[in-house]
Amino acid sequence: MKIKTALYFLFSRLDWHKTVVFPCLGEIYEGIRSLSWEIPVT
Repeated sequence: MKIKTALYFLFSRLDWHKTVVFPCLGEIYEGIRSLSWEIPVT
């Protein structure tokens, strides 16, 4: 339940959400994309 409460708190702070979460998601997405390029998918 602590995690849910923290998530609700973070999502309610839209400014924080836009400035921190989106760039982090972008970095994670780029990392996953580069990994998927390195690992052949069959």
